Amino acid sequence: MLCQYKCPLIDFTIMNQTQKIQDRDCVNVCINELKMNGYTKDQYSSEELDQDSLGKQMNEIIENCTNENTDEETNVIASEAATACVIEKLEELRILYFYLQ
Repeated sequence: MLCQYKCPLIDFTIMNQTQKIQDRDCVNVCINELKMNGYTKDQYSSEELDQDSLGKQMNEIIENCTNENTDEETNVIASEAATACVIEKLEELRILYFYLQ
């Protein structure tokens, strides 16, 4: 997950609004690295993922950083600030889990 958020941001236009998103090629490299390390999308059931505190914490970080960096009036996300927030918080979280070191 952290790998994907460290990908460079590129401009993406949808419905006449330009947002910054992670570069798709870089994200695909991250996904392929996970696959090469034996991870598959069906490796864990939805129930297992729902019970995983790390997964919940990661989702909370992403949601909180996105909400903190979204303009309430225009509903536009400040992508660079949100991404920086996610990277910082995921790095902090990674330190708490010895097996992620």
